Amino acid sequence: MHPVHGGFPAHERALYPAYEICRAAGIPVVVHCGTSTFPGALNQFADPILLDDVLRTSPDWTWCSHTVGAAGWYDAARFLALSNDHVWIELSGLPPSAPADLLRAP
Repeated sequence: MHPVHGGFPAHERALYPAYEICRAAGIPVVVHCGTSTFPGALNQFADPILLDDVLRTSPDWTWCSHTVGAAGWYDAARFLALSNDHVWIELSGLPPSAPADLLRAP
C-alpha cells in the first residue's frame, strides 16, 4: 500500500474491509512510510504513526512498514515495531552510516 502516492492516510476507515480480507487470508500488509519528491505526493501520509489505530484492531496478523528511514519517520516506525509483536520494519530508508544502536531495542 502506498498512501503517499495514493493520497490517503493508512488509517482511513474505508480501508478496513480490505485490511480484514488480508487478515482473514493471512496476507501481510506492507505500507510505504517514506516520503517522495514525485509530483502529487502527499508526504503527510508517510507518517507510520497513522497505522497505530489500525494495528490496535488487528493484533493477530503481520504488518510491515517500508522505507521507514526517509524524512525521519524511523522513530515512529521503531516505536510501532517494538510495541507490537506483529509489526516489522524494512530498513532500506536508513542511511548506510546509521548507527547500529538505531536497530536495537531501547
